[in-house]
Amino acid sequence: MVVTGWVLLVQTNATVDATRIVVSQVRHGEFVEEIPVLGTVEPVKTVHLDAIEGGTVEEILAEDGSRVEKGDLILRLSNSSLLKETIGTESRLLENVNELRNTKMMLVEKSLLLRQERLDTAYRILELEKQAARYRAILARGGESVTEAEFESVTDELDYQRKRLEIVDQRIVQENELREQQMVQVDETAERVERNLATIQNILGYLDVRTPVSGNLSMQRIEVGQSIDKGTNIGQVDDLDAFKIRGEVDQHYAPRMAVGQQGRFEFDGETYELSVEKVYPDVQNDIFEVDFDFVLDKAPVGLKRGQTVQVIVSLSKGRRSMMVDKGSFYRDTNGSWVYVVDSDGKAARRVNVRIGRQNLRHFELLDGLSVGDWVITSAYDTFNDADRLHFDTALDLRERSR
Repeated sequence: MVVTGWVLLVQTNATVDATRIVVSQVRHGEFVEEIPVLGTVEPVKTVHLDAIEGGTVEEILAEDGSRVEKGDLILRLSNSSLLKETIGTESRLLENVNELRNTKMMLVEKSLLLRQERLDTAYRILELEKQAARYRAILARGGESVTEAEFESVTDELDYQRKRLEIVDQRIVQENELREQQMVQVDETAERVERNLATIQNILGYLDVRTPVSGNLSMQRIEVGQSIDKGTNIGQVDDLDAFKIRGEVDQHYAPRMAVGQQGRFEFDGETYELSVEKVYPDVQNDIFEVDFDFVLDKAPVGLKRGQTVQVIVSLSKGRRSMMVDKGSFYRDTNGSWVYVVDSDGKAARRVNVRIGRQNLRHFELLDGLSVGDWVITSAYDTFNDADRLHFDTALDLRERSR
């Protein structure tokens, strides 16, 4: 017995109001893959103000949001314990300075004493040499005013003084070397003590909180009499003369985002070019951040800190591709198929397609369509996935092509 099977393919149809659809023609063009990135305007340079020393707020001299210059006093603190400790430490350091100075003077004085001793010994040798010469001359003439014993006593002392001079010279050499080493140590110690003394003296200056740079001041809520711990953040100073844009990017694009990537945004009717300056590796809630700098430092006049802008980032260089306008159809088909309008404009049929990259305006078409095809790009949710659509009024495709 032979059994023959038949598969019956049923084609579904739907009638569509032609005035409620949007169509787009497939064309060749320069395709650049781009993504929109939400960005926030931030100052390029922000300096945080932290309390170097803790204390009680005595006076507040600047207001939140005010313009400050470098070195301006914005907050004055008091700290009696720190003052007492500083005075005690300063007194001990001053004692050390005096001791070091005395040590240096002693070394110099010891050197002078040795030089004086050598000078006295050399002078005594000179006198004894003259005396021995006189005695020798008298004894040679047979004079009786000088005895051999007296001459011998003079020559013995002369030998003693000469040997003593050699020892003094050796001591001077040794003492000079030792003194140089000690002088270096004393000077180095004195410099350290002086630096420590300067640091101690500066500590009290830290109770006066000053701005390290010029800019716009943002302060925490601080009141007179409030106790502030060491390291507490007081506020920040923003340099409002230069801005950057901090953008939030979906982690899907992390491998394709790099320093030097180009972007742009529109402000007040003008387009401003941007370049990726820094990519932050941390990902939070599927988002990572990038910093954009203005190309040629051309920031628009009127841009304000905290302002939100949309940055268009180019992920690829332009290349000739087949493309079609973006539309709501992608949400309904996930880009796997589209409705293609027949050449007479009376109906449309389902066609499987393969979509590649996308930018703000277009999808890149890789397969399934040809240049010149007309595609319904509006939503498909009311078509019930019909295989074929019939329009209540034929579309004038020729007119749309103009």
